[in-house]
Amino acid sequence: MARPRALPLSDDAVRHILANIDQLRSMFPNTKATRPFIAAFLRLIHEATGNVYGAVTYRRLLQTHAPEYRPGSTTIQSEIEVLKNELASPALDDDQHISATSFAVRPQLSGDGLASVMAGLERVASSVRATQPSDDSFHQDALVRTLEAENERLRSHSDYLQRTVETLQANASEHALTIESLRTERDTYKSLLDEQANTVAELAAAVEKADAQVSASHRFALGRIEDSGAETRRIKEQLSLANAKIEELKKKVQDETAMSDTLRRALNAQRSKET
Repeated sequence: MARPRALPLSDDAVRHILANIDQLRSMFPNTKATRPFIAAFLRLIHEATGNVYGAVTYRRLLQTHAPEYRPGSTTIQSEIEVLKNELASPALDDDQHISATSFAVRPQLSGDGLASVMAGLERVASSVRATQPSDDSFHQDALVRTLEAENERLRSHSDYLQRTVETLQANASEHALTIESLRTERDTYKSLLDEQANTVAELAAAVEKADAQVSASHRFALGRIEDSGAETRRIKEQLSLANAKIEELKKKVQDETAMSDTLRRALNAQRSKET
């Protein structure tokens, strides 16, 4: 029977892989043993495509989606055989198969996540015990592999939580320093605002004082102008009176001059007659 064609994968299969591969990386970092990641990766490919492929195809898929993981061909082939045995086993129905999302790509643990994990492990163990013949070691091996994978996942998750706590602590320290810096900056700005408020108040008082002085000067100037106007009118009146008096005196001088001329002519005429 011909082996199913793997590449290129369908769009739905690629989307399913991309949606779960990062969580596989976080659960099984490449600093640890690669076998648990390969086991989960093969199951993820099976969930995405419904097929089991050869070692060469899985290596190409690894190079595409997780190039940092470089397992040996023996490791990949042994995990392929384990996956085939799990899929072919009549003792496990579809709800009991171990998949990438059931034993590797799980949600992050919450407050009671450890109890849920233990309950799940107990269900797997009871399922294996209920279906395991006394002389068959396959299911025992499956249980051991499941427990090892779960232990590796929990260890990786513990490391992840530790890194998260350290990151949060570092962020908290950084935020505390930022808050302290902001408080200092706020106090500095408050001091500057208080100084500026005092300066504005002083300027307002100075402007008010200057305005009062200007108003007083304006009133004084108006008074002086009024006084000058009255004095000017008085001087004009006196000047008019003086001009009138001068005209009167001029007329009087003219009259006296005319009378003097008349008397002089009369006197000359009289002298002429006497001689």
